[in-house]
Amino acid sequence: MRYRHTDILAKKLLLYDNGLLGEDFKIVPKYYKKITKIESDTYVVEVELKLQNTAENAFPLDINVIYESTFFVSEYHSEDELKDFLNVGAIQIIFPFIRSALNSLTGAALLPPIILPFVDVRTFKEKK
Repeated sequence: MRYRHTDILAKKLLLYDNGLLGEDFKIVPKYYKKITKIESDTYVVEVELKLQNTAENAFPLDINVIYESTFFVSEYHSEDELKDFLNVGAIQIIFPFIRSALNSLTGAALLPPIILPFVDVRTFKEKK
């Protein structure tokens, strides 16, 4: 399979301080993906990270980071190969930008860095 991507776009970078004090917060990130076919060989892959204060898990910040990239795909042998690339490979290309944006957001707010746990990109939920 051959692919190229022309851009990586930050669609949303949001940090909201909930004003909660303390140090014993558990990081429970939620990951989402959205794959949109634009043309026969062109796909837009969107990846989203959410860290939120919820009733089940208090967290001092609400953070939402969304990045997307356009991929041009050719010479693939099967629909399964294409699907695997879009659901795994493409997300692995975009995800380092999300980690970097998270560090930049917290650093710009003079907050300690948030280190995301390792994640299997195959577990990302489909965004509706």
